Amino acid sequence: MSDLRAMHDPVVFAPTSQRSIAGGVAACPIRSPISAPRNGWTDAAATVASKVASGLGDRRAGGDGNVSTMRASSDEEASGRRRGVMAAITEHWLPFLTAVLVLATAVVGLYAQRTTSERNRLQDDSASLEAQVRQLSDSNSKLLATNKELEAANAKLRQQLEVTTNPTADTSSEVAGVFRHTGASPLVVPGRAGVDLDSQASNWGVDSAGKDLYVGPGAYSISGKTLAIVKASPTLEDCQGQTVLQASLPPAQTVVGQKLCVRTSDGRWSYVQIAAIDHAARTMSFRILVWKLPTDP
Repeated sequence: MSDLRAMHDPVVFAPTSQRSIAGGVAACPIRSPISAPRNGWTDAAATVASKVASGLGDRRAGGDGNVSTMRASSDEEASGRRRGVMAAITEHWLPFLTAVLVLATAVVGLYAQRTTSERNRLQDDSASLEAQVRQLSDSNSKLLATNKELEAANAKLRQQLEVTTNPTADTSSEVAGVFRHTGASPLVVPGRAGVDLDSQASNWGVDSAGKDLYVGPGAYSISGKTLAIVKASPTLEDCQGQTVLQASLPPAQTVVGQKLCVRTSDGRWSYVQIAAIDHAARTMSFRILVWKLPTDP
């Protein structure tokens, strides 16, 4: 009976420290603050507690292994995704980027070629403009030289005109033998009319009959019995010494300023200069000086 009572006596278990399931449970020996005798119940309880602690340890170890496995799997999956992205870039985007680079290179080359061509064209244009400037400069120099020559010729013509229109100012022998002259007012002769250089009439005998000097239709030409072109205002001796004589003056030589020695029907020599030509009015104007014959009073 004492043994049975001892077996049924209550056993007091002291509370032990507990750990969370996530961190595992540590098994601790069951200690009683009351000194109770060991019996079958106590041994059974100790065995159960030991097994529980052992199971929890195994579960913790298994959980740690699963976590390690999951981490390794996650790292491998991330690495696989990275490899997949690189493979996609290499397979799809790399050819596209290569084509873009080739196209950009071609565009740059085309632009450089066009720029070079434009630069060459501008250089050619610049050279052409420089040549034109030099040509214009040369032409300007020639025009200046020609202008000086014309000014000198104009001054000479004015001097000769003064002598022709004012013969009394000349003291030479031929001036003293002047038969007649037009003076300051040129003689106007219409086309298809002639001048009688031997006439003393106020109109110089101008009519439609053929005379010593005849103006052609439209005032484009002149003709006469004996004509000679001279370059400067002649003297009587100059006209008497002419050897190239002609009976008419073609349109190309019928110009303002043209100087002529004209021999009249009575044998007198005269100096005739074309002063003006008016094709609209069909008239031609002359400055005339006629020298006397030795038999003239």
